[in-house]
Amino acid sequence: ETENIPSNSLLGRLRLLLQEVPDTAVERLKGLRKPAKDALTNCRIRTERLGIPGLPNTLYAVFEKAWTSPNTLTEGLIEGQARELLEGGAVDDTRQTLIDQLVTNDSKQLCKIFLDQLLTALYRR
Repeated sequence: ETENIPSNSLLGRLRLLLQEVPDTAVERLKGLRKPAKDALTNCRIRTERLGIPGLPNTLYAVFEKAWTSPNTLTEGLIEGQARELLEGGAVDDTRQTLIDQLVTNDSKQLCKIFLDQLLTALYRR
């Protein structure tokens, strides 16, 4: 659930940034004009409903975190899934190993997929 969803054109600009290298994308995100940056900062996401630990509650902060610390965001994305997958007697070491491998190998790609899905959900039809 979100509040103050930005315009479709701004969401489209963010989608274009997903195609760039994260370092370049974060610089372009920081370089947005004030109205665009304000629109992304004012877009509040109710993160508690998503069940992703450490997920920021503004659209701007989610994108910034995905590009500046993808491992941290990916850990939160994976944590719930790994917990469900390994419930029923799995050893905590096994769960942590699975999380570590997914984060190490796929964090940037997983963040990109997550951000793309988030933009799709926010798009006004």
